[in-house]
Amino acid sequence: MPENFLFHLLSLCPAYVVARVKTKEGLEGIFVSTSLSPKELFGQRRRMLNHVARILSFIRKITSGRVYVGLAAWWPMVTDNGLALKRFLREDDRLVITNGHTSTLASIVLSVEKLCRLVKLPTKELKLLVIGVGKMGGVVAEAFYGKVSLLGLVDQNPIRLERFEARLKEKIPASMTEKLVVSETDFSSRVVPALAKYHMAVCTTSNIGYVIRNSEILKDCIILDDARPEAFPRIVNTDRNVAVLEGGLIRIKGIKMDADFGFGREENVFGCLAEAFILNLDRLQTLKPTLGEVDLDNFWKFLEFCRTHGIGEGEFKSGHSKVEEATLKKMLEAKMSSFS
Repeated sequence: MPENFLFHLLSLCPAYVVARVKTKEGLEGIFVSTSLSPKELFGQRRRMLNHVARILSFIRKITSGRVYVGLAAWWPMVTDNGLALKRFLREDDRLVITNGHTSTLASIVLSVEKLCRLVKLPTKELKLLVIGVGKMGGVVAEAFYGKVSLLGLVDQNPIRLERFEARLKEKIPASMTEKLVVSETDFSSRVVPALAKYHMAVCTTSNIGYVIRNSEILKDCIILDDARPEAFPRIVNTDRNVAVLEGGLIRIKGIKMDADFGFGREENVFGCLAEAFILNLDRLQTLKPTLGEVDLDNFWKFLEFCRTHGIGEGEFKSGHSKVEEATLKKMLEAKMSSFS
């Protein structure tokens, strides 16, 4: 069957339920998926927004009461981090939409802190590379600025990079910063050597396809990859001291899903689901949904809420494979010895 014809048939069904979720707190949820391809999502904005309206209508029809909708996969990117969906919401709407980025940031911060604890590395001595300083990467860098020894900033836009660093330096206390401007043609040749200078890296780019396709060129690096789609091939190689880990995983004790389709396994879930769950648990008493950029004041409250309710970083995974903490500890110790 021709691909275009197949997608046309699938598009006649705007949305469908692919999994159900239950938590030990008695909360229930569903995963709603769509048949639109990435090409259609990114290239046909009017059609995409029409599709959004139909999806929200579908959610209203199959639910009752207040519903917290977490945007997954490419939806935050193609909807201006959820801002484009506001036009479809009613006054005092029972649908609460969030782009999941506050939870994603929480998972990154908690995971980096956990990696530091494995080797008893004080966060203030950490050297951290942030790849991509757009809306998500920017708040990652802001969250760590002043708390780490060296903060590396990588981006393809030199003007944005310059302005972002200048804005960071207005804050007190400060961290040392390094800028690295890259392009599609020299990304590998510039970033791979830089990775060896940092204890770990966080990647938050929004791209179609891998940034680095050949895993053989990676060495002496630990990367939390939260790019959508992923920017680095999933690999754990102790001989080359390389681990590319999933970014954005949150561990929610007692959560149950009746299907596994890439949104985490067991108690490990991605930020979109975690944020919808956490907002439901809070009932909007102290936390706000995230539309547009992450509000750092809201984020610190969110992080404290997670800690209070036993919600923490997910297990370290590379694809579906669990990476043992002992393996990562050995890698980090090797990195630390190379810096001394």
